[in-house]
Amino acid sequence: MSMSNPAIDLNDAVVQVTRTIDELNALLKPLLANPLAETLSRLTPDQKAQLEVLLAYSLNTIYWAYLKLSGVQPSAHPVMKELQRIKLYVQKVKEATTASSTEGPALRVDQSAAKRIVKHALSERTK
Repeated sequence: MSMSNPAIDLNDAVVQVTRTIDELNALLKPLLANPLAETLSRLTPDQKAQLEVLLAYSLNTIYWAYLKLSGVQPSAHPVMKELQRIKLYVQKVKEATTASSTEGPALRVDQSAAKRIVKHALSERTK
């Protein structure tokens, strides 16, 4: 944007904001197609936590942008404190999901060994 014509700069800014809102709508459309409870019921606990933190951060960021567009200084508004709090939860969820994915594979039962043990135990009882 050039500083020579403020009307053109403002028009460019409005066009950019409109494009960004359209992109946001396109990204959120699949998520908003179903009730949140239904969407959450199909997710793992890690995915639920990630989605809930993402939604909280997104909504507060959109509100921050609304304040900015309305001429309100968002840095002095309580939404900034909320965004800081949500960022802490984003980090906690990230750490928790990283920890759960690096714990290693789940324990598996050695089926052939289990069959041998059961067979041996049953054969001992019949003697």
